[in-house]
Amino acid sequence: YRIDRDGGKRVLVPSYVVLVAGNLALAGVPNLPLLLLAKFVAGLGAGVCFTAGLSYTRVMAPPGRRFLAQGLFGGTYLAISGSTVYLMPALAGPLGWRGAVLVVALTIAGLGLKGYELAVRWFLPA
Repeated sequence: YRIDRDGGKRVLVPSYVVLVAGNLALAGVPNLPLLLLAKFVAGLGAGVCFTAGLSYTRVMAPPGRRFLAQGLFGGTYLAISGSTVYLMPALAGPLGWRGAVLVVALTIAGLGLKGYELAVRWFLPA
């Protein structure tokens, strides 16, 4: 509803902040109930971020590149999300589970910002 009313761009940044904050909070939670709450917050941010991102790419990209932009966004988003399933166990050994969660959260934050920068440079006219 909010995306339809306010547009994907206005919802994308706050939902991205919620996604990153929820993932960062996972690394420092002291107990299971707070872990579940942090995971819920991260999941909420991820879901809204994905939907808002698709909506924003639809209006951001030039007409001839809209489908390509949405495909690249969706594919990259899912690839990054799916790769954490394999990264977490590999990182948890040497870093512990909190360290692994922190590294993944910071990576998500960095990749999201870099992806936004590249998308703007590639899709928007100079």
